[in-house]
Amino acid sequence: MTSDPLSEKTRRPSFEVHPVNNGGFVIDDGGRTVALVTRRGYVDWLRRSPQEAGECIRHLPKDTHTSYVRGFKFNLHVPYLTDASGRAGTKLFAIEHRVEEGGARVTLSGRGRRADGRFESLTEATMSLSPDGLRYEWKLRTTITHLGDKAHTLNEIEYNNLYPSRAYRGILHQGEKEFTRTLFEDEEGTVWDFPHQHAFHYGKKISTLRFGRSSWAGFFDSPEGCPVITVTESALPLHWPICDMYYDLHCAARAPYEFQPHETITFVYAIGYLDADEAKTWAQGARRIGVTEAEWAGHTSARFDFGLNSFESAVQIDSVDDACFYRPSPPERVWDREAGPTGKGSLRLTSEGETVVWTSEPPFHAINGTTLRIAGRVRTEAVSGRGFFFRLHYYHYVWEPAPGFEPIRTIESEAITGTLADWRTITLPPMEIPPGPVEDGMLRLELVLEGSGIAWATDIDVGIADEPEDQQTTEAAALPSPAYTLT
Repeated sequence: MTSDPLSEKTRRPSFEVHPVNNGGFVIDDGGRTVALVTRRGYVDWLRRSPQEAGECIRHLPKDTHTSYVRGFKFNLHVPYLTDASGRAGTKLFAIEHRVEEGGARVTLSGRGRRADGRFESLTEATMSLSPDGLRYEWKLRTTITHLGDKAHTLNEIEYNNLYPSRAYRGILHQGEKEFTRTLFEDEEGTVWDFPHQHAFHYGKKISTLRFGRSSWAGFFDSPEGCPVITVTESALPLHWPICDMYYDLHCAARAPYEFQPHETITFVYAIGYLDADEAKTWAQGARRIGVTEAEWAGHTSARFDFGLNSFESAVQIDSVDDACFYRPSPPERVWDREAGPTGKGSLRLTSEGETVVWTSEPPFHAINGTTLRIAGRVRTEAVSGRGFFFRLHYYHYVWEPAPGFEPIRTIESEAITGTLADWRTITLPPMEIPPGPVEDGMLRLELVLEGSGIAWATDIDVGIADEPEDQQTTEAAALPSPAYTLT
């Protein structure tokens, strides 16, 4: 973090709001951008304090939550109000801003409505300086109103969703992530420690905890500061589902809950950063969430640690593990510990004629203006039919006519048939991600055995470059080192 002159540390902020592309706007202080706000109601908070270096931004690359989290992102709409008819949140129909106290405060307000017209939401978020004058902080208030004349039950109430820096990029970008664990305080004042990992879903564990109508939660272990949400008022007991794959934190109330006609419930909360010493104090005495041997055994599965190729140990679901695991079809998970060019093991696919596909979970984020290259070592035994090959799907998010993902491009490697006694490297054609504004580009890797026989794969390497490079040869004895430098 770079500091400005000492006078900057005690000055009043002078917030300004400037419109930018796609109906969004930015919030500046002292000529440098503090936050980005999209027309969809996603706020990306960039600068943590007036002393932090920054830039003047006048272009938003994307509208939605699942891309380019540069700072700390939250919503001005309500992500989910789920009932028997399905899972749906509120969609913004009005977003406003006002600068107050001569620029010392700025307030955003987002009004949303669920598609069926049953519920409306209002989130107001005010940014100002902390009492010590050293950091920005946000104070928020979210209200959810039932518009119907009859009682209506919601099975899920999520009033906000928080995304820390670089969230949703998946394990392809694991080396860039700042935080390694999420902490929560329960109704008894106990702080629970949930390490970030991908192989074990924390849903059942969190459901055993009870949170009061006030609580806090946050992301920890960054020396640059740890973002924390503190809830001081809630109409209902709180709940903190954590998404272990993407590191976002679901801010929710325990449900089901039956809304009475025209009832309104309210959540009051604040978002701010702790410095390293404060974070240590808040985390002191935290209890690591317990995982039994049976749970561990049930969720250990074959995975590839992209770019690192560290296959020496099993997935440690009770410790930090950024590894991606693979979901097979048919459902048996097969990791062949005895087969591999360096003794590290390999993924084994067996087919008697049906098509078997192993898909990487979670998908990883496509970075605009880069070229992606994927290669791996394979071996086959009596493979007939089309053969064994790699397939990469590139798809993106669209808003109209209905929100959802649509495919952009699919590429495949050469298909291997017959028997390969020795390991051979195959390479996908380069996947060029255009620099233009593709909404929420995502990538999903599949290993496909189409036909009969046995196939093995190991040492999957992913390389990223800012400029296209020539396709690698498929007979290379060693894979190129992955390039993680992005500009």
